[in-house]
Formats: sequence, structure tokens, C-alpha cells
Amino acid sequence: MNIDSIHFKGHSCFKKEWAGFDTIEPINVIIGRNNSGKSHLLDLAEALCVGIHNGQGWQYRCSGVLDEESLRGTFSVSKSGVGGGMRGNHWSNHGRHFVDIPITWEVGANGDISNEVFPDGFKSDFPYGEVPNFEELENNLHPAILRRLFRYIEEYAINEKTHIFLTTHSSTALDLFGVSKDAQIIHVLHDGESARTIPVSAHFDHLRVVSKLGAKPSDLLQANGIIWVEGPSDRIYLNCWIDLYSEGRFQEGRDYQCVSYGGSLLARTQFKSPEEAEADLVNLIQVNPNIIVVCDGDRTTKDSDIKGRVKRIHTEVQNIPDAHIWITDAKEIENYIPGSVLEKALDRSGLRDPEQYENFFPRKKACSKSYIEANLNRGNVDKVDLAMASIPHMTNDIMADRFDWEEQMKEIVARIESWNT
Repeated sequence: MNIDSIHFKGHSCFKKEWAGFDTIEPINVIIGRNNSGKSHLLDLAEALCVGIHNGQGWQYRCSGVLDEESLRGTFSVSKSGVGGGMRGNHWSNHGRHFVDIPITWEVGANGDISNEVFPDGFKSDFPYGEVPNFEELENNLHPAILRRLFRYIEEYAINEKTHIFLTTHSSTALDLFGVSKDAQIIHVLHDGESARTIPVSAHFDHLRVVSKLGAKPSDLLQANGIIWVEGPSDRIYLNCWIDLYSEGRFQEGRDYQCVSYGGSLLARTQFKSPEEAEADLVNLIQVNPNIIVVCDGDRTTKDSDIKGRVKRIHTEVQNIPDAHIWITDAKEIENYIPGSVLEKALDRSGLRDPEQYENFFPRKKACSKSYIEANLNRGNVDKVDLAMASIPHMTNDIMADRFDWEEQMKEIVARIESWNT
């Protein structure tokens, strides 16, 4: 049986409370102040490799789930009606009923097992073998190199199906691994008498840890760049397309963040250096200087002009180093959705590709029917619902030929990559 969680006490500074790991993830980041007990917690990780031993008088609390392979080693299929007072076939009548049952047990300082729920002779395994442990990798490393190293470690742990434990003071580790589904962060605290551990999960837990490490929230816990979009449905499409084009390398909340500027509210915003900014306009460049701005072109023909506010923003963004603006070649984001995707999203057949400059949604003063009206015989479709229904059916191959999609995704992914190197 594999152990899913392990805690201990009685070792060095971990005197009073159970401390350890509620789960074992591919990446296990141990964070805390100097002399809080981070290195001593690594001793528990070492116990995962060599097995529980009590020469040092430690106490353990372990949890796991009973599996068939281990149970068959105790409940023999060949025994029937004999031994230990059990009647009938030991496996079919007894052992098989324990499969997938969670259990918790404790090992005392003298090696005695309490709260035991499995038979004498049953053994639990520490399946972790060689577990790499690293202490304070950030020493003498430039933050950019440190980010690359952390990304390499994460990829290695996932690809090699191993488990890595590392101690750190680095806010970079918290920023990078705090949103990773393959990592956990354990905060070690010391009250002057004894140490304890707390898993860090929620955003506000991260903020508290940041303060205790001597950093400010503005120093981290924000994405390395912002993609400004018109509304929530645009964010859904952009996240999907970035994931497709980057082959899953970039994640919103860690590598970038989509933020809505609200369509027509763009007229009251600006992207300028503080010394050039106009007092009556909101200056979005001060939120984060690493930006991508996505605007609907809203053209009705190839020769149509874009709106004045979009022209102004285009000029401003072009003057910002390493920034990028995408003014859609198609009328709006939804015009990029292929007909084959719309068929699956809307459970309809025979839907054509939306044309480059046609209205996708109904408009009051339009001279002709919109795509939705002409092809679905409907007055409207919820934008967010459509986006959520469409993205599962999108691939690089079917999106590549949609107007300037491939060209723009290449630029956008390159910008995100530059923000994170």
C-alpha cells in the first residue's frame, strides 16, 4: 500500500504538533524564514525513501488507501476456513472487502503501531525511492535563471514521474509553483518553542506568506504581463488559443493575465508613460508595462476605417517597448470561429464559416441579417455560453486558416514567452 500523507513529531524543532505533508505532489516546496525548521522537514522526506524507523524516537502519523495487491499478500487466496479464526476463503470472504478503504495509523517513538485497522503482518510501502531534495537553490542565482531552473525541475518531475522536495526563501518559487496543479507549498512556522507546518493554497494565504518573507504583494503574485481584452468571452477564446498555439506552455494567472477594458470604455483609457499621460484618462500602462491589447476591428468592408479611439490606442501601444496590439482583421473575435466548430457548439449541421466582415451578432441599424439570424433563425446567442461551447472543438489545424489568426498567435505567444524568461 502506498502512503498518501505522512506527518511526524519529536524531531528537533518539531516537538509538539504533527507536521508534514497532507499529500505528496510531484513538486513539494517548503518555504519559511531562516531557522524555522525547513531543513528538518526534509528529514521526513528522506524517511519516505528509507521507510519508517524509530532509532531517533520520532512519532509518525500515516494515511493511505488499501490496494488489492497489498491485501492479497495478507489474505491468501489459497487459505480457506483455517487460521486466525477467519471462516471461508480468506480473500473472497474477507480481504477483497478492504480494497480502496482509506486508513490512518500512528507509529510511536518505540515503534508500536496504534489505531491499526489492518491485520498482523500487513506492510505499508514507501514508494518514493530516490527523492531529490534541494535547499535554497536561489542562492547566487539571477531571478531569470532561477525561473528557468524551477520550470526545468517541474518538467523533470512530471516527465520522470518522480517527487522533488525543495526549501526556499524565494518569492519566485511561490509565484511560479503557487498556481501549478503539480505542486504544493508548505509553510514552516516557528513560535520560538516548536515548529509546525501549514499547506498554502488560497490566494490570501500566499499574501500572508509573502509578507512574512519580507516581500510586498506588488513584488509578486501578479502575472508577468497583461492581455487587455474587450470582454469575458474574448478572454475565453484568447486563453484557449494561447494554450493551443503554445502547446500548453503558458497559463493564465502565472505567465499572463487577461483583463477586460470594457469595449467602448477604451475611449476613456490610455497607454502612455506617466510623464506623457493625460490627466482625464485612466492610464492602464501603470498597472503593468508588459501588455498586449486586443481590439475588434469592427470593419464592415476591407476598405472600412477603424474607430478613432482604436487608432489612438494603436499609436500609443506601438510606442511601448515589447508591447503588441491585435486589431482583428475580421469584424470581431467570433468571426474567427470556423463553421465546423459552430456546428458542434450549437448542435446544428450545415453551418458555413462566418465571413470576414459580416455582423456575427444582430445589430439594430444593420442593413442585413447577422450570421446568427441568417443561419440559426435566432434573435441572439449568449457570448460567454457560445465561447464555452466552442473552445473544446478548436484545434491549431482548423484555426490556422482563419484570417490573421496564426500570425497574431505567433506574436502573442512570443510576447508572453519574453515576459517569462
